[in-house]
Amino acid sequence: MRESVILTSCYFLCYVLGPVKPKTHITYPQVLPVYLKSGSDLDLMCEQSEGFRVVWSKSDPTDLNREYKVIDSSSETGFLILARVNGVYFLQLKKKDVQTWDSGSYKCSVQSGTDMPFAVDVYVLEGEQDVGEYICQFELNQQNIFNHSVYIHSYPQIKPMGRSKNLAEGNTLEIVCKTWGWPAPNVTWLKEGDTSFMLDRRISFPDNNTLSIDPVNISDRAVYVCRASSLVNETMLVTVETSILLRVRGKFAAVYPFIGLLLEVLVLSIFIFSYERTRQRRRLEQERLENSNSNQQAANSIAQAVQRRTSSHGASNNPDDSALRQKRLHQQSQHQQPQHQQPHQQLQLRLHQSHH
Repeated sequence: MRESVILTSCYFLCYVLGPVKPKTHITYPQVLPVYLKSGSDLDLMCEQSEGFRVVWSKSDPTDLNREYKVIDSSSETGFLILARVNGVYFLQLKKKDVQTWDSGSYKCSVQSGTDMPFAVDVYVLEGEQDVGEYICQFELNQQNIFNHSVYIHSYPQIKPMGRSKNLAEGNTLEIVCKTWGWPAPNVTWLKEGDTSFMLDRRISFPDNNTLSIDPVNISDRAVYVCRASSLVNETMLVTVETSILLRVRGKFAAVYPFIGLLLEVLVLSIFIFSYERTRQRRRLEQERLENSNSNQQAANSIAQAVQRRTSSHGASNNPDDSALRQKRLHQQSQHQQPQHQQPHQQLQLRLHQSHH
């Protein structure tokens, strides 16, 4: 009767007060034990509610005696330990790129005190094939066969799909979202955070992890999210996601660079043609000016020669006739073309005619 009263009182206190929270316990992650994939990151958070200093220690899984060794925060061990005190002592243990040898029991305990330590088992698995159901089967007396299942749980894991994917309008899109974990994650697809796009007839799902759009059009350009979620240990819903940007080019997008190149060549040709034409016009004007100057110089030379010739024979010739000849020679020199006849030859011809 006394034992019955004590047991009833214990049940009453547990029901009213709830479970007693230990003073030293691990607050993160909330789902224990911890299963990690090789190459992922380890992150554990320990809390000591009374503010006592705590330390992290680890035991090797092959050690049957479970002897714990204090973990040092150094580049050699790869562990990073961060402490924070605010009435409550928090001690975080982190390590990047964990491997199978990082598996073991991790214990958080008060460095100097009588509070009970808190330990968590961490399992680092080689890959997604290590999670799932394991069946132990044995046969008794070659008649009865007994099975027992053991489940290795894992948070849902997801492989990145890449930053972006480029497609031309009219092609077929297939995006594969690779996930694993135990229980097997449930995959949900979103387009810009919305699931209504799945009502489109062009959208199909060959399997739960593959999104297909056939054919693709310009309106499909968006960010697509693959979200994987599962209920770990039947107590906690864990969700992870990855995204990819889909870029869609128009049907004639491949022609646009060629058209742009043709336009550049056309503009460059027009510019070169205009420049050459302007340069040719300037060159002709320069040649015309030079020819005009040459004609003027030739005319002046002829006039001077005639004047000298006339002055040397002025006594024997009539002055009026000499002036008339100079005027006639000057008029003829203005109409002559120097490119056809040399000025000196014309001068000699006129002088010969004047003597006769």
